[in-house]
Amino acid sequence: MSSSALLTSIGHPSEIAALLRWKLSGKAHAAKSLSGTTTPTSPKSRSFTSNGTNSVTSSQSNSSGDLNGLAESQNADLGKQSPNGDLPPLSDTATTWERCEYYLFLTSRSFAVVISELNATLRTPTALFYLVLRGLDTVEDDMTLDPAYKISLLENFYTFLSDTSWTFDGISQQEKDRALLVDFTCVTKELAKLDNVYQEVITDITKRMGKGMAMYISQEDSLQDPGNRVKTIQDYNEYCYYVAGLVGEGLTRLFLHSTLEPDLVDDPPHVLSVHMGLFLQKTNIIRDFKEDTDEFRVFWPREIWSNHVPSGKTEDLVLMKGDEALACLNDMIKDAIGLVPDVLDYLSMLRDRTVFRFCAIPQVMAVTSLALLFNNPEVFSRNVKIRRGLTVKLMYETQSMKSVAKIFRREIQNILGRGDLAVDVVCGKAIAACDTHIRRLSSRKPLFMLPLDEPTPLALVVLLIGVFLWLFQGFVRRMYA
Repeated sequence: MSSSALLTSIGHPSEIAALLRWKLSGKAHAAKSLSGTTTPTSPKSRSFTSNGTNSVTSSQSNSSGDLNGLAESQNADLGKQSPNGDLPPLSDTATTWERCEYYLFLTSRSFAVVISELNATLRTPTALFYLVLRGLDTVEDDMTLDPAYKISLLENFYTFLSDTSWTFDGISQQEKDRALLVDFTCVTKELAKLDNVYQEVITDITKRMGKGMAMYISQEDSLQDPGNRVKTIQDYNEYCYYVAGLVGEGLTRLFLHSTLEPDLVDDPPHVLSVHMGLFLQKTNIIRDFKEDTDEFRVFWPREIWSNHVPSGKTEDLVLMKGDEALACLNDMIKDAIGLVPDVLDYLSMLRDRTVFRFCAIPQVMAVTSLALLFNNPEVFSRNVKIRRGLTVKLMYETQSMKSVAKIFRREIQNILGRGDLAVDVVCGKAIAACDTHIRRLSSRKPLFMLPLDEPTPLALVVLLIGVFLWLFQGFVRRMYA
Protein backbone atom coordinates (compact mmCIF):
# COMPACT_ATOMS: atom_id res chain seq x y z
CA MET A 1 0.00 0.00 0.00
CA SER A 2 1.47 3.37 -1.01
CA SER A 3 1.16 6.69 0.79
CA SER A 4 -1.03 7.91 -2.07
CA ALA A 5 -3.80 5.58 -0.87
CA LEU A 6 -3.76 7.36 2.48
CA LEU A 7 -3.65 10.80 0.93
CA THR A 8 -6.70 10.14 -1.24
CA SER A 9 -8.60 9.08 1.87
CA ILE A 10 -7.83 12.23 3.85
CA GLY A 11 -11.14 13.42 5.27
CA HIS A 12 -12.42 9.85 5.54
CA PRO A 13 -11.20 8.57 8.93
CA SER A 14 -12.81 5.14 8.64
CA GLU A 15 -10.96 4.53 5.35
CA ILE A 16 -7.63 5.53 6.89
CA ALA A 17 -8.42 3.23 9.81
CA ALA A 18 -9.13 0.37 7.39
CA LEU A 19 -5.89 0.96 5.47
CA LEU A 20 -3.84 1.06 8.65
CA ARG A 21 -5.67 -1.92 10.06
CA TRP A 22 -4.78 -3.92 6.99
CA LYS A 23 -1.18 -2.70 6.96
CA LEU A 24 -0.65 -3.43 10.65
CA SER A 25 -2.50 -6.74 10.63
CA GLY A 26 0.44 -8.56 9.09
CA LYS A 27 -1.58 -9.56 6.04
CA ALA A 28 0.48 -7.41 3.68
CA HIS A 29 3.21 -10.03 3.45
CA ALA A 30 0.71 -12.78 2.72
CA ALA A 31 -0.81 -10.68 -0.06
CA LYS A 32 2.46 -9.81 -1.79
CA SER A 33 2.07 -12.58 -4.35
CA LEU A 34 -1.29 -11.08 -5.32
CA SER A 35 0.25 -7.69 -5.99
CA GLY A 36 2.98 -9.04 -8.20
CA THR A 37 5.90 -8.98 -5.77
CA THR A 38 6.39 -12.73 -6.11
CA THR A 39 5.11 -15.25 -8.60
CA PRO A 40 1.76 -16.86 -7.81
CA THR A 41 3.50 -20.23 -7.90
CA SER A 42 6.37 -19.46 -5.55
CA PRO A 43 6.61 -21.71 -2.46
CA LYS A 44 5.36 -19.08 0.00
CA SER A 45 2.53 -17.67 -2.10
CA ARG A 46 -1.11 -18.66 -2.11
CA SER A 47 -1.96 -21.21 -4.76
CA PHE A 48 -5.28 -22.86 -5.51
CA THR A 49 -4.15 -26.27 -6.68
CA SER A 50 -5.81 -28.47 -9.24
CA ASN A 51 -6.60 -31.17 -6.72
CA GLY A 52 -8.82 -28.74 -4.85
CA THR A 53 -6.52 -28.06 -1.90
CA ASN A 54 -4.86 -24.86 -0.83
CA SER A 55 -1.08 -25.04 -0.90
CA VAL A 56 1.13 -23.88 1.95
CA THR A 57 1.15 -20.12 2.56
CA SER A 58 3.01 -17.89 4.94
CA SER A 59 -0.31 -16.93 6.54
CA GLN A 60 -3.58 -18.75 7.00
CA SER A 61 -6.52 -17.75 4.84
CA ASN A 62 -8.48 -14.99 6.54
CA SER A 63 -11.59 -13.08 5.67
CA SER A 64 -9.72 -9.82 6.05
CA GLY A 65 -6.51 -10.96 4.39
CA ASP A 66 -5.29 -10.63 0.80
CA LEU A 67 -6.71 -7.13 0.45
CA ASN A 68 -3.78 -5.66 -1.42
CA GLY A 69 -4.73 -7.17 -4.75
CA LEU A 70 -8.34 -6.13 -4.35
CA ALA A 71 -7.45 -2.62 -3.29
CA GLU A 72 -5.24 -2.35 -6.35
CA SER A 73 -7.78 -3.76 -8.75
CA GLN A 74 -11.33 -2.93 -7.71
CA ASN A 75 -10.87 0.42 -9.40
CA ALA A 76 -10.79 -1.44 -12.68
CA ASP A 77 -13.75 -3.27 -14.16
CA LEU A 78 -15.69 -5.45 -11.72
CA GLY A 79 -14.34 -8.68 -13.08
CA LYS A 80 -12.32 -7.20 -15.98
CA GLN A 81 -9.08 -5.33 -15.67
CA SER A 82 -5.78 -4.56 -17.35
CA PRO A 83 -2.96 -7.10 -17.14
CA ASN A 84 -0.74 -6.86 -14.11
CA GLY A 85 2.50 -5.83 -15.72
CA ASP A 86 4.35 -6.23 -12.44
CA LEU A 87 3.96 -10.03 -12.49
CA PRO A 88 7.25 -11.77 -13.35
CA PRO A 89 7.47 -13.86 -16.54
CA LEU A 90 5.94 -17.32 -16.56
CA SER A 91 8.48 -20.07 -16.08
CA ASP A 92 9.14 -22.39 -19.05
CA THR A 93 8.82 -25.36 -16.71
CA ALA A 94 5.46 -24.32 -15.25
CA THR A 95 2.80 -27.03 -15.12
CA THR A 96 -0.54 -26.58 -16.87
CA TRP A 97 -2.18 -25.61 -13.57
CA GLU A 98 0.57 -23.14 -12.71
CA ARG A 99 0.02 -21.56 -16.12
CA CYS A 100 -3.72 -21.33 -15.44
CA GLU A 101 -3.04 -19.72 -12.11
CA TYR A 102 -0.65 -17.26 -13.73
CA TYR A 103 -3.21 -16.20 -16.34
CA LEU A 104 -5.87 -15.80 -13.68
CA PHE A 105 -3.64 -13.33 -11.84
CA LEU A 106 -2.68 -11.68 -15.13
CA THR A 107 -6.22 -11.13 -16.38
CA SER A 108 -7.92 -10.18 -13.11
CA ARG A 109 -6.12 -9.88 -9.82
CA SER A 110 -9.40 -9.08 -8.06
CA PHE A 111 -11.03 -12.34 -9.13
CA ALA A 112 -7.83 -14.25 -8.39
CA VAL A 113 -8.00 -13.01 -4.80
CA VAL A 114 -11.67 -13.78 -4.16
CA ILE A 115 -11.44 -17.16 -5.91
CA SER A 116 -8.47 -18.08 -3.73
CA GLU A 117 -10.70 -17.51 -0.68
CA LEU A 118 -13.37 -19.95 -1.90
CA ASN A 119 -13.94 -23.33 -0.32
CA ALA A 120 -11.44 -25.82 -1.78
CA THR A 121 -14.14 -27.84 -3.58
CA LEU A 122 -15.11 -24.79 -5.65
CA ARG A 123 -11.77 -23.09 -6.13
CA THR A 124 -10.55 -24.94 -9.22
CA PRO A 125 -13.82 -25.19 -11.21
CA THR A 126 -14.56 -21.51 -10.56
CA ALA A 127 -11.07 -20.46 -11.65
CA LEU A 128 -11.34 -22.46 -14.88
CA PHE A 129 -14.87 -21.16 -15.50
CA TYR A 130 -13.54 -17.61 -15.26
CA LEU A 131 -10.61 -18.29 -17.61
CA VAL A 132 -12.84 -19.91 -20.24
CA LEU A 133 -15.23 -16.95 -20.25
CA ARG A 134 -12.31 -14.52 -20.19
CA GLY A 135 -11.03 -16.12 -23.38
CA LEU A 136 -14.48 -15.90 -24.98
CA ASP A 137 -14.82 -12.26 -23.96
CA THR A 138 -11.40 -11.46 -25.42
CA VAL A 139 -12.60 -12.69 -28.82
CA GLU A 140 -15.70 -10.49 -28.54
CA ASP A 141 -13.64 -7.46 -27.54
CA ASP A 142 -11.24 -7.66 -30.49
CA MET A 143 -12.52 -5.05 -32.94
CA THR A 144 -9.87 -5.98 -35.55
CA LEU A 145 -11.37 -9.40 -36.30
CA ASP A 146 -13.54 -9.77 -39.39
CA PRO A 147 -17.16 -9.80 -38.12
CA ALA A 148 -18.05 -13.05 -39.91
CA TYR A 149 -14.93 -14.76 -38.58
CA LYS A 150 -15.57 -13.45 -35.08
CA ILE A 151 -19.14 -14.74 -35.15
CA SER A 152 -17.89 -18.19 -36.15
CA LEU A 153 -15.33 -18.18 -33.32
CA LEU A 154 -17.91 -17.12 -30.73
CA GLU A 155 -20.52 -19.66 -31.82
CA ASN A 156 -18.03 -22.52 -31.84
CA PHE A 157 -15.87 -21.55 -28.87
CA TYR A 158 -17.53 -24.15 -26.66
CA THR A 159 -16.34 -26.93 -28.99
CA PHE A 160 -12.72 -25.90 -28.41
CA LEU A 161 -13.05 -26.76 -24.72
CA SER A 162 -12.86 -30.47 -25.48
CA ASP A 163 -9.81 -30.03 -27.75
CA THR A 164 -6.70 -29.97 -25.55
CA SER A 165 -4.54 -28.85 -28.49
CA TRP A 166 -6.56 -25.76 -29.52
CA THR A 167 -4.96 -22.33 -29.28
CA PHE A 168 -5.68 -19.03 -31.03
CA ASP A 169 -2.90 -16.72 -32.21
CA GLY A 170 -5.11 -14.54 -34.40
CA ILE A 171 -6.13 -12.12 -31.67
CA SER A 172 -4.92 -8.52 -31.89
CA GLN A 173 -1.62 -7.68 -30.22
CA GLN A 174 -3.45 -4.83 -28.50
CA GLU A 175 -5.83 -7.13 -26.63
CA LYS A 176 -4.67 -7.27 -23.03
CA ASP A 177 -5.60 -10.93 -22.53
CA ARG A 178 -4.15 -12.20 -25.79
CA ALA A 179 -1.61 -14.43 -24.01
CA LEU A 180 -4.40 -16.52 -22.46
CA LEU A 181 -5.72 -17.56 -25.88
CA VAL A 182 -2.24 -18.18 -27.27
CA ASP A 183 -1.63 -20.65 -24.41
CA PHE A 184 -5.22 -21.89 -24.05
CA THR A 185 -4.17 -25.55 -23.91
CA CYS A 186 -3.37 -25.14 -20.22
CA VAL A 187 -7.04 -24.32 -19.59
CA THR A 188 -8.50 -27.17 -21.64
CA LYS A 189 -6.11 -29.73 -20.15
CA GLU A 190 -7.08 -28.76 -16.61
CA LEU A 191 -10.75 -28.59 -17.58
CA ALA A 192 -10.58 -32.22 -18.71
CA LYS A 193 -9.60 -33.22 -15.15
CA LEU A 194 -12.75 -31.77 -13.57
CA ASP A 195 -15.81 -33.72 -12.50
CA ASN A 196 -18.07 -34.26 -15.54
CA VAL A 197 -20.88 -32.17 -14.05
CA TYR A 198 -18.57 -29.17 -13.68
CA GLN A 199 -17.42 -29.64 -17.29
CA GLU A 200 -21.01 -29.81 -18.53
CA VAL A 201 -21.98 -26.60 -16.73
CA ILE A 202 -18.97 -24.66 -18.08
CA THR A 203 -19.47 -25.95 -21.62
CA ASP A 204 -23.22 -25.21 -21.59
CA ILE A 205 -22.78 -21.64 -20.35
CA THR A 206 -19.95 -21.01 -22.86
CA LYS A 207 -22.11 -22.27 -25.73
CA ARG A 208 -25.09 -20.09 -24.85
CA MET A 209 -22.96 -17.03 -24.12
CA GLY A 210 -21.03 -17.32 -27.38
CA LYS A 211 -24.23 -17.55 -29.41
CA GLY A 212 -25.67 -14.55 -27.60
CA MET A 213 -22.57 -12.45 -28.26
CA ALA A 214 -22.59 -13.48 -31.91
CA MET A 215 -26.23 -12.47 -32.27
CA TYR A 216 -25.47 -8.85 -31.38
CA ILE A 217 -22.40 -8.66 -33.61
CA SER A 218 -24.38 -10.03 -36.57
CA GLN A 219 -26.83 -7.11 -36.58
CA GLU A 220 -25.95 -5.34 -39.81
CA ASP A 221 -27.02 -1.87 -38.71
CA SER A 222 -24.79 -2.05 -35.63
CA LEU A 223 -21.76 -2.55 -37.85
CA GLN A 224 -22.40 0.85 -39.40
CA ASP A 225 -23.67 2.65 -36.29
CA PRO A 226 -22.66 1.30 -32.84
CA GLY A 227 -25.67 3.13 -31.38
CA ASN A 228 -27.87 0.49 -32.99
CA ARG A 229 -26.21 -2.40 -31.16
CA VAL A 230 -28.56 -2.12 -28.17
CA LYS A 231 -31.80 -0.44 -29.18
CA THR A 232 -34.36 -1.15 -26.49
CA ILE A 233 -34.21 -1.79 -22.76
CA GLN A 234 -35.26 -5.35 -23.57
CA ASP A 235 -32.21 -5.61 -25.87
CA TYR A 236 -30.06 -4.18 -23.08
CA ASN A 237 -31.32 -6.75 -20.57
CA GLU A 238 -30.87 -9.54 -23.10
CA TYR A 239 -27.31 -8.49 -23.94
CA CYS A 240 -26.41 -8.28 -20.23
CA TYR A 241 -28.02 -11.68 -19.74
CA TYR A 242 -25.78 -13.28 -22.36
CA VAL A 243 -22.52 -11.69 -21.17
CA ALA A 244 -23.13 -11.68 -17.38
CA GLY A 245 -26.47 -13.16 -16.35
CA LEU A 246 -25.38 -16.55 -17.64
CA VAL A 247 -22.33 -16.28 -15.40
CA GLY A 248 -24.63 -15.97 -12.40
CA GLU A 249 -26.59 -19.01 -13.54
CA GLY A 250 -23.42 -21.01 -14.14
CA LEU A 251 -21.95 -20.16 -10.74
CA THR A 252 -25.20 -21.14 -9.05
CA ARG A 253 -25.05 -24.53 -10.74
CA LEU A 254 -21.43 -24.96 -9.63
CA PHE A 255 -22.40 -24.04 -6.06
CA LEU A 256 -25.22 -26.56 -6.10
CA HIS A 257 -23.06 -29.37 -7.41
CA SER A 258 -20.52 -28.68 -4.65
CA THR A 259 -23.37 -29.25 -2.10
CA LEU A 260 -22.21 -26.13 -0.22
CA GLU A 261 -25.39 -24.20 -0.99
CA PRO A 262 -28.44 -26.43 -0.49
CA ASP A 263 -30.87 -23.49 -0.37
CA LEU A 264 -30.21 -22.48 -3.98
CA VAL A 265 -32.45 -23.88 -6.71
CA ASP A 266 -31.35 -25.04 -10.17
CA ASP A 267 -34.64 -24.05 -11.75
CA PRO A 268 -34.84 -21.91 -14.94
CA PRO A 269 -35.14 -19.01 -15.55
CA HIS A 270 -32.77 -18.49 -12.58
CA VAL A 271 -34.08 -14.94 -12.08
CA LEU A 272 -32.15 -14.11 -8.91
CA SER A 273 -28.80 -15.48 -10.06
CA VAL A 274 -29.20 -13.83 -13.47
CA HIS A 275 -29.96 -10.48 -11.84
CA MET A 276 -26.77 -10.80 -9.80
CA GLY A 277 -24.84 -10.81 -13.08
CA LEU A 278 -26.96 -8.06 -14.62
CA PHE A 279 -26.32 -5.74 -11.68
CA LEU A 280 -22.55 -6.05 -12.12
CA GLN A 281 -22.66 -5.76 -15.90
CA LYS A 282 -24.90 -2.71 -15.91
CA THR A 283 -22.60 -0.99 -13.44
CA ASN A 284 -19.65 -1.71 -15.72
CA ILE A 285 -21.49 -0.42 -18.78
CA ILE A 286 -22.49 2.80 -17.02
CA ARG A 287 -19.01 3.47 -15.69
CA ASP A 288 -17.19 2.55 -18.93
CA PHE A 289 -19.11 4.97 -21.16
CA LYS A 290 -16.04 7.01 -22.10
CA GLU A 291 -13.81 4.00 -22.67
CA ASP A 292 -16.43 2.20 -24.78
CA THR A 293 -17.31 5.17 -26.97
CA ASP A 294 -13.61 5.85 -27.57
CA GLU A 295 -13.45 2.29 -28.93
CA PHE A 296 -16.56 2.82 -31.12
CA ARG A 297 -18.76 0.73 -28.80
CA VAL A 298 -22.10 1.82 -27.36
CA PHE A 299 -23.95 -0.35 -24.85
CA TRP A 300 -26.32 2.25 -23.40
CA PRO A 301 -29.74 1.41 -24.90
CA ARG A 302 -31.06 3.83 -27.50
CA GLU A 303 -34.46 3.71 -25.79
CA ILE A 304 -32.93 5.53 -22.81
CA TRP A 305 -30.39 7.87 -24.35
CA SER A 306 -32.60 9.02 -27.23
CA ASN A 307 -34.84 10.72 -24.65
CA HIS A 308 -31.93 13.04 -23.92
CA VAL A 309 -30.45 13.38 -27.42
CA PRO A 310 -33.11 15.05 -29.61
CA SER A 311 -31.31 14.24 -32.86
CA GLY A 312 -31.14 10.52 -32.02
CA LYS A 313 -27.66 10.42 -33.54
CA THR A 314 -24.94 8.35 -31.89
CA GLU A 315 -22.32 11.04 -32.50
CA ASP A 316 -24.43 13.48 -30.47
CA LEU A 317 -24.67 10.94 -27.64
CA VAL A 318 -20.88 10.84 -27.44
CA LEU A 319 -20.75 14.66 -27.23
CA MET A 320 -23.58 14.90 -24.71
CA LYS A 321 -22.92 17.36 -21.85
CA GLY A 322 -24.66 19.34 -19.13
CA ASP A 323 -28.02 18.62 -17.55
CA GLU A 324 -29.19 16.32 -20.34
CA ALA A 325 -26.08 14.16 -19.99
CA LEU A 326 -26.61 13.86 -16.24
CA ALA A 327 -30.30 13.07 -16.68
CA CYS A 328 -29.38 10.29 -19.12
CA LEU A 329 -26.74 8.94 -16.73
CA ASN A 330 -29.19 8.96 -13.84
CA ASP A 331 -31.78 7.10 -15.91
CA MET A 332 -29.19 4.37 -16.54
CA ILE A 333 -28.41 4.14 -12.83
CA LYS A 334 -32.11 4.05 -11.96
CA ASP A 335 -32.49 1.02 -14.22
CA ALA A 336 -29.63 -0.78 -12.43
CA ILE A 337 -30.87 0.00 -8.92
CA GLY A 338 -34.14 -1.74 -9.76
CA LEU A 339 -32.21 -5.03 -9.50
CA VAL A 340 -31.15 -4.49 -5.87
CA PRO A 341 -34.04 -6.39 -4.20
CA ASP A 342 -33.24 -9.54 -6.20
CA VAL A 343 -29.51 -9.20 -5.49
CA LEU A 344 -30.19 -9.08 -1.75
CA ASP A 345 -32.62 -11.99 -1.93
CA TYR A 346 -29.99 -14.14 -3.66
CA LEU A 347 -27.25 -13.26 -1.18
CA SER A 348 -29.59 -14.03 1.73
CA MET A 349 -29.85 -17.67 0.55
CA LEU A 350 -26.11 -18.33 0.71
CA ARG A 351 -24.89 -20.36 3.69
CA ASP A 352 -21.20 -21.03 3.06
CA ARG A 353 -19.12 -18.12 4.30
CA THR A 354 -16.57 -18.26 1.46
CA VAL A 355 -19.28 -18.42 -1.21
CA PHE A 356 -21.11 -15.53 0.43
CA ARG A 357 -18.05 -13.27 0.37
CA PHE A 358 -17.18 -14.37 -3.16
CA CYS A 359 -20.62 -13.25 -4.33
CA ALA A 360 -21.15 -10.27 -2.02
CA ILE A 361 -17.90 -8.35 -2.46
CA PRO A 362 -18.41 -7.52 -6.18
CA GLN A 363 -22.03 -6.52 -5.48
CA VAL A 364 -20.97 -4.19 -2.66
CA MET A 365 -18.37 -2.58 -4.94
CA ALA A 366 -21.03 -2.19 -7.64
CA VAL A 367 -23.60 -0.39 -5.50
CA THR A 368 -20.87 1.87 -4.10
CA SER A 369 -19.78 2.64 -7.67
CA LEU A 370 -23.33 3.57 -8.64
CA ALA A 371 -23.55 6.04 -5.76
CA LEU A 372 -20.26 7.56 -6.91
CA LEU A 373 -21.38 7.72 -10.55
CA PHE A 374 -24.80 9.22 -9.87
CA ASN A 375 -25.12 12.79 -11.19
CA ASN A 376 -21.35 12.80 -11.81
CA PRO A 377 -20.34 14.66 -15.00
CA GLU A 378 -16.86 13.10 -14.90
CA VAL A 379 -18.36 9.84 -16.19
CA PHE A 380 -18.34 11.43 -19.66
CA SER A 381 -14.66 12.38 -19.54
CA ARG A 382 -12.87 9.62 -17.61
CA ASN A 383 -13.21 6.32 -15.76
CA VAL A 384 -14.46 7.23 -12.27
CA LYS A 385 -12.82 5.09 -9.59
CA ILE A 386 -13.56 4.12 -6.00
CA ARG A 387 -10.84 5.25 -3.61
CA ARG A 388 -8.50 2.46 -2.56
CA GLY A 389 -9.17 3.21 1.09
CA LEU A 390 -12.90 2.84 0.50
CA THR A 391 -12.29 -0.48 -1.24
CA VAL A 392 -10.41 -1.85 1.76
CA LYS A 393 -13.05 -0.51 4.16
CA LEU A 394 -15.80 -2.23 2.16
CA MET A 395 -13.84 -5.48 2.20
CA TYR A 396 -13.72 -5.37 5.98
CA GLU A 397 -17.41 -4.52 6.19
CA THR A 398 -18.53 -7.33 3.88
CA GLN A 399 -18.77 -10.05 6.50
CA SER A 400 -22.44 -10.95 6.87
CA MET A 401 -25.81 -10.50 5.21
CA LYS A 402 -26.76 -7.82 7.71
CA SER A 403 -23.60 -5.82 7.04
CA VAL A 404 -24.13 -6.09 3.29
CA ALA A 405 -27.75 -4.89 3.56
CA LYS A 406 -26.52 -1.93 5.60
CA ILE A 407 -23.93 -1.04 2.97
CA PHE A 408 -26.55 -1.17 0.22
CA ARG A 409 -28.89 0.98 2.27
CA ARG A 410 -26.19 3.55 3.00
CA GLU A 411 -25.10 3.89 -0.62
CA ILE A 412 -28.62 4.06 -2.05
CA GLN A 413 -29.56 6.61 0.61
CA ASN A 414 -26.77 8.78 -0.85
CA ILE A 415 -28.66 8.79 -4.16
CA LEU A 416 -32.12 9.39 -2.73
CA GLY A 417 -33.28 12.97 -3.16
CA ARG A 418 -30.59 13.90 -5.68
CA GLY A 419 -32.55 12.94 -8.77
CA ASP A 420 -36.11 13.15 -10.02
CA LEU A 421 -39.18 11.46 -8.56
CA ALA A 422 -38.76 8.34 -10.71
CA VAL A 423 -35.25 7.77 -9.33
CA ASP A 424 -36.49 8.29 -5.77
CA VAL A 425 -39.26 5.73 -6.25
CA VAL A 426 -36.79 3.04 -7.37
CA CYS A 427 -34.38 3.96 -4.56
CA GLY A 428 -37.23 3.80 -2.07
CA LYS A 429 -38.08 0.25 -3.12
CA ALA A 430 -34.42 -0.76 -2.86
CA ILE A 431 -34.10 0.76 0.62
CA ALA A 432 -37.28 -1.04 1.70
CA ALA A 433 -35.68 -4.31 0.58
CA CYS A 434 -32.57 -3.49 2.61
CA ASP A 435 -34.68 -2.72 5.68
CA THR A 436 -36.51 -6.02 5.34
CA HIS A 437 -33.26 -7.97 5.51
CA ILE A 438 -31.85 -5.81 8.32
CA ARG A 439 -34.97 -6.31 10.46
CA ARG A 440 -34.96 -10.04 9.80
CA LEU A 441 -31.38 -10.34 10.96
CA SER A 442 -31.37 -7.73 13.73
CA SER A 443 -32.12 -10.27 16.47
CA ARG A 444 -29.28 -12.57 15.38
CA LYS A 445 -25.62 -12.32 16.25
CA PRO A 446 -23.37 -11.60 13.25
CA LEU A 447 -21.88 -14.75 11.76
CA PHE A 448 -18.56 -13.17 11.03
CA MET A 449 -16.45 -10.16 12.00
CA LEU A 450 -18.39 -7.00 12.76
CA PRO A 451 -18.11 -4.10 10.30
CA LEU A 452 -15.48 -1.49 11.00
CA ASP A 453 -17.13 1.27 13.04
CA GLU A 454 -16.32 4.96 12.85
CA PRO A 455 -13.28 5.55 15.08
CA THR A 456 -13.54 7.52 18.34
CA PRO A 457 -11.74 10.90 18.70
CA LEU A 458 -8.91 9.23 20.63
CA ALA A 459 -8.56 6.62 17.93
CA LEU A 460 -8.37 9.38 15.31
CA VAL A 461 -5.47 10.99 17.17
CA VAL A 462 -3.64 7.67 17.29
CA LEU A 463 -4.34 7.10 13.60
CA LEU A 464 -3.05 10.52 12.60
CA ILE A 465 0.13 9.96 14.60
CA GLY A 466 0.51 6.60 12.88
CA VAL A 467 0.02 8.18 9.44
CA PHE A 468 2.62 10.86 10.19
CA LEU A 469 5.18 8.32 11.39
CA TRP A 470 4.54 6.09 8.39
CA LEU A 471 4.98 8.92 5.89
CA PHE A 472 8.03 10.23 7.75
CA GLN A 473 9.61 6.77 7.68
CA GLY A 474 9.11 6.55 3.93
CA PHE A 475 10.56 10.04 3.45
CA VAL A 476 13.70 9.19 5.46
CA ARG A 477 14.12 5.90 3.61
CA ARG A 478 14.03 7.65 0.24
CA MET A 479 16.52 10.29 1.39
CA TYR A 480 19.12 7.71 2.40
CA ALA A 481 18.37 5.17 -0.29
